[in-house]
Amino acid sequence: MSIGAGCFYTVVLNHDGTLFASGFNINGCLAQGTRAHERRFLSVSAKCDKSRKRGPGSISFRKIGAGMQHWLAVDDDGGVWACGSNYYGQLGIAGSEALCMRPVKGFGGERVASIACGLAHSLVSTAGGLLFAAGCNSHGQLGVGDFANRAEFVAVCEPASGPPCRVAAAAGSLAAGGWHSACVDAEGCVRAWGSVIGTQPVFGSDAQWCRAQIPVPSRFHRETFGGERVLMVSAGHCHAVAVTLGSVFSWGDGIKGCLGHGDWQSLPLPKAIAAFAAEPGAPEGARPGLLKSVACGPYHNIAIHASGGAYVWGDNGKGQLGLGDRVTRCLPTRVAASCVDGQPLMEVCAGTQHCGAITEGGLLYTWGRCRAGGLRGLKLPCGLGVAHKQGLVPFPCRVTALFDTSPGARGGSACLGRWHGICTQHALAWLMGRHPRLGGGLAPPRACGARRSRRIAAQSRVCWVAALPEDIVELVLDQCRGGHGWFSHAI
Repeated sequence: MSIGAGCFYTVVLNHDGTLFASGFNINGCLAQGTRAHERRFLSVSAKCDKSRKRGPGSISFRKIGAGMQHWLAVDDDGGVWACGSNYYGQLGIAGSEALCMRPVKGFGGERVASIACGLAHSLVSTAGGLLFAAGCNSHGQLGVGDFANRAEFVAVCEPASGPPCRVAAAAGSLAAGGWHSACVDAEGCVRAWGSVIGTQPVFGSDAQWCRAQIPVPSRFHRETFGGERVLMVSAGHCHAVAVTLGSVFSWGDGIKGCLGHGDWQSLPLPKAIAAFAAEPGAPEGARPGLLKSVACGPYHNIAIHASGGAYVWGDNGKGQLGLGDRVTRCLPTRVAASCVDGQPLMEVCAGTQHCGAITEGGLLYTWGRCRAGGLRGLKLPCGLGVAHKQGLVPFPCRVTALFDTSPGARGGSACLGRWHGICTQHALAWLMGRHPRLGGGLAPPRACGARRSRRIAAQSRVCWVAALPEDIVELVLDQCRGGHGWFSHAI
């Protein structure tokens, strides 16, 4: 299983190779062929792709990568599928957006091994280590030697001197941030390219870090990372995190304490995070720097320790760290194991203002911002798959009944009052009240004429049962939980 998160949406890759998506859908990130938002996780439908004999629903996927408002997936044949916003050409296909999954061509005919999606650009590496990029290139984040956007995937420039850039085959070897990119090459060294924030460069080599924009991959010396081989790298909007066997390094813009050094100071070059420094003489399995995975959000981070526990640090304004509060952490803080029922974690993701995690037992947990304000006061889902009346889920919350899409699947129920309730999954409601439209019997004389009163009375002798859209059901739930008894009469 795998998970990816972007701006108010989440994508889950199930163990059988099927895909599910939830959240904000203005650019079609849910791959349903529409722009309808959805709180629940929906199966990515095969009906969307009309140009092929078989759709993505009949294809098994093995990797996903999520950006701000677009995402990519790799199938078992090594092909790439894309969905979401394509305003800058970040999908590598024609059109301004893709409301459904569409195949992406190119890559020299090689099988794709890794993918990464950033703010408005995408990176793809093949099984042979070749690197391709598409999308926004205003700050040189594509690494093609100039600053022009690309609507199709093109090969990243090779260095003028030194060994060629060949991306390592291991997971986590490719990272796309806001206006910068990075990768781990076959020799275990980091290559980075992109732009700066303010006066602090986000990326650069030892000799070139002072340059404002680096449109071609620049290689870090191994001594920058303590002489150790880099295992994985991840990028946020304005910072990056790299993991070696015994240490964790970060550099870039330090806003919200996202570098994990105890302050907000920006760093032009990688610096080891002291909280993950290996203690002298510590056994191999007890080294705190031994991380299995790391994911960077815009200004927050989450990492999985070798023991299966999670560490978080950075921005926590919407509870995205999962620590039960909204206090920003400038140092890595361990998430209580009880929050995920004591199970070790297998994979994590970091979205704009939420996070997700999958345990080794295949359970899915999400937390952070679960509801965003919309037009006319509507509350839009943010990809957590769960709802909360406060709009925030500050602790990891298990998402249940995600992958059972059979017609007979049972949903949970939510009590609205003393004697009535709603089944949220099937959106079936029994509306009760004094108004005749809610099955309350005859209307008062002043409400309508005698003829209409007789007609309403004939139709309203029993309670009215109605199938409602789920967004309406959620609105009813939120209002009733808040104690607004008048709301039932205003439907």
